[in-house]
Amino acid sequence: NKEKFKKVRDGLWEFKCNSIQMRMFTFRHCQRWYLVHGFRGKKEDKLPESEVKRAIRAMKSAKCSLGIED
Repeated sequence: NKEKFKKVRDGLWEFKCNSIQMRMFTFRHCQRWYLVHGFRGKKEDKLPESEVKRAIRAMKSAKCSLGIED
């Protein structure tokens, strides 16, 4: 479902779970998906920029820890 799972930017993806108003950010490397950040938010379509920036920082940190190059 493209509304529940979509690319945000820079290799970061968003997964929405509307039943509990939760959004989770992931990235993919090879055949694995890594969850890097999640938050509970209001039921709105627009992502808060602060949460996107936090997720990008977490993704970069995770990639560094895993030895994954951008």
